[in-house]
Amino acid sequence: APRRRHFPELTLPKSARARGAFGEALAERCLCSAGLVVLDRNRRVGPDELDRVMRDGDSLVVVEVKTRCGLRGGRPAESVGARKRERLRRALARLVESSPTEPRRRIDLVEVFPAEPPEVGLWLVWTPHAVPVESER
Repeated sequence: APRRRHFPELTLPKSARARGAFGEALAERCLCSAGLVVLDRNRRVGPDELDRVMRDGDSLVVVEVKTRCGLRGGRPAESVGARKRERLRRALARLVESSPTEPRRRIDLVEVFPAEPPEVGLWLVWTPHAVPVESER
């Protein structure tokens, strides 16, 4: 089940690049406070980039972070379509190819977006196991 956290004191940076970095840093902070450990940031795996590679107990976790400045186009999670899910699965598979053991693994999604008025601040929604590890075909 998704875990929601409200940050009434925070606002997003104006530039898209800064927004993305801000969202990834906020996601990392929240996930680390929940006990996950960062293994890598913005890890390139072949043609793909993984926002965060983390460990949660004995599980290897790939974290996709989506930050949006508004909800006009829908929730950030809605931008993770079939193609993106397949890229995340492929990158995770490549990542574990070099592992001496076969770790448990999952793909989580973190959404960061502004609160809707009259609320202020930002919402962070973390969905563990958001993307099935096995192909959906």
